Amino acid sequence: MAIKLFLKIFFSIPVWLLKCLTFQKSIVINNQILDFQTQVFLWLQSSQPNPFDDLDSLNSAKDLRNKIEGSREDLYQLLNSKPQEAIKVTDHLLPSDFGKLKLREYCPDKVLI
Repeated sequence: MAIKLFLKIFFSIPVWLLKCLTFQKSIVINNQILDFQTQVFLWLQSSQPNPFDDLDSLNSAKDLRNKIEGSREDLYQLLNSKPQEAIKVTDHLLPSDFGKLKLREYCPDKVLI
Protein backbone atom coordinates (compact mmCIF):
# COMPACT_ATOMS: atom_id res chain seq x y z
CA MET A 1 0.00 0.00 0.00
CA ALA A 2 2.82 2.39 0.86
CA ILE A 3 4.57 1.58 -2.41
CA LYS A 4 1.43 2.43 -4.41
CA LEU A 5 1.13 5.73 -2.57
CA PHE A 6 4.80 6.53 -3.14
CA LEU A 7 4.51 5.75 -6.86
CA LYS A 8 1.37 7.90 -7.24
CA ILE A 9 3.12 10.82 -5.55
CA PHE A 10 6.34 10.26 -7.49
CA PHE A 11 4.66 10.17 -10.90
CA SER A 12 2.46 13.17 -10.08
CA ILE A 13 5.51 15.36 -9.39
CA PRO A 14 6.05 17.77 -12.29
CA VAL A 15 9.06 17.11 -14.50
CA TRP A 16 10.55 20.55 -13.88
CA LEU A 17 10.64 19.84 -10.12
CA LEU A 18 12.35 16.48 -10.68
CA LYS A 19 14.94 18.18 -12.87
CA CYS A 20 15.63 20.71 -10.10
CA LEU A 21 15.92 18.00 -7.43
CA THR A 22 18.05 15.49 -9.34
CA PHE A 23 20.19 17.73 -11.61
CA GLN A 24 19.97 15.11 -14.37
CA LYS A 25 19.70 15.70 -18.09
CA SER A 26 17.56 13.67 -20.47
CA ILE A 27 19.42 10.76 -21.99
CA VAL A 28 19.29 10.33 -25.78
CA ILE A 29 19.82 6.80 -27.13
CA ASN A 30 19.41 6.13 -30.87
CA ASN A 31 17.76 9.54 -31.31
CA GLN A 32 15.08 8.64 -28.74
CA ILE A 33 14.58 10.33 -25.39
CA LEU A 34 13.42 8.36 -22.36
CA ASP A 35 10.60 9.93 -20.35
CA PHE A 36 12.28 11.92 -17.56
CA GLN A 37 10.16 10.49 -14.73
CA THR A 38 10.90 6.96 -15.92
CA GLN A 39 14.59 7.82 -16.19
CA VAL A 40 14.70 9.08 -12.58
CA PHE A 41 12.67 6.09 -11.38
CA LEU A 42 15.13 3.66 -13.02
CA TRP A 43 18.03 5.62 -11.53
CA LEU A 44 16.46 5.30 -8.05
CA GLN A 45 15.92 1.57 -8.56
CA SER A 46 19.52 1.03 -9.60
CA SER A 47 20.74 2.85 -6.48
CA GLN A 48 19.03 0.28 -4.21
CA PRO A 49 21.36 -2.31 -2.71
CA ASN A 50 21.49 -5.58 -4.62
CA PRO A 51 21.48 -8.67 -2.36
CA PHE A 52 23.65 -10.52 -4.88
CA ASP A 53 26.44 -7.90 -4.94
CA ASP A 54 28.41 -9.68 -2.23
CA LEU A 55 28.54 -13.25 -3.49
CA ASP A 56 31.44 -14.03 -1.13
CA SER A 57 28.98 -13.99 1.78
CA LEU A 58 27.31 -17.09 0.32
CA ASN A 59 29.18 -20.27 1.18
CA SER A 60 27.78 -22.47 -1.55
CA ALA A 61 25.46 -22.65 -4.52
CA LYS A 62 22.87 -24.12 -2.16
CA ASP A 63 22.87 -20.90 -0.11
CA LEU A 64 22.37 -18.85 -3.27
CA ARG A 65 19.56 -21.15 -4.39
CA ASN A 66 17.85 -20.86 -0.98
CA LYS A 67 18.10 -17.07 -1.14
CA ILE A 68 16.51 -16.98 -4.60
CA GLU A 69 13.82 -19.48 -3.61
CA GLY A 70 12.99 -17.38 -0.54
CA SER A 71 12.34 -14.28 -2.65
CA ARG A 72 10.23 -16.34 -5.05
CA GLU A 73 8.25 -17.74 -2.11
CA ASP A 74 7.39 -14.21 -0.93
CA LEU A 75 6.24 -13.25 -4.42
CA TYR A 76 4.27 -16.50 -4.75
CA GLN A 77 2.44 -15.83 -1.47
CA LEU A 78 1.66 -12.28 -2.53
CA LEU A 79 0.31 -13.26 -5.96
CA ASN A 80 -1.67 -16.28 -4.78
CA SER A 81 -3.22 -14.82 -1.65
CA LYS A 82 -7.00 -14.93 -1.52
CA PRO A 83 -8.75 -11.61 -2.09
CA GLN A 84 -10.10 -9.83 0.97
CA GLU A 85 -13.35 -8.91 -0.78
CA ALA A 86 -15.92 -11.47 -1.90
CA ILE A 87 -15.97 -12.09 -5.64
CA LYS A 88 -19.16 -12.86 -7.57
CA VAL A 89 -18.80 -15.39 -10.40
CA THR A 90 -21.23 -15.33 -13.34
CA ASP A 91 -21.12 -17.94 -16.11
CA HIS A 92 -22.39 -17.07 -19.60
CA LEU A 93 -23.00 -19.73 -22.27
CA LEU A 94 -22.46 -18.49 -25.82
CA PRO A 95 -23.60 -20.58 -28.80
CA SER A 96 -20.87 -21.29 -31.36
CA ASP A 97 -20.23 -23.60 -34.33
CA PHE A 98 -18.64 -26.28 -32.15
CA GLY A 99 -21.08 -26.17 -29.23
CA LYS A 100 -21.61 -23.86 -26.29
CA LEU A 101 -18.72 -21.67 -25.21
CA LYS A 102 -18.57 -20.97 -21.48
CA LEU A 103 -17.52 -17.43 -20.58
CA ARG A 104 -16.87 -16.76 -16.88
CA GLU A 105 -17.12 -13.25 -15.47
CA TYR A 106 -15.49 -12.32 -12.17
CA CYS A 107 -16.81 -9.25 -10.37
CA PRO A 108 -15.84 -7.97 -6.92
CA ASP A 109 -18.70 -6.89 -4.68
CA LYS A 110 -17.35 -3.35 -4.63
CA VAL A 111 -14.74 -1.72 -6.82
CA LEU A 112 -11.97 0.24 -5.10
CA ILE A 113 -10.52 3.17 -6.98
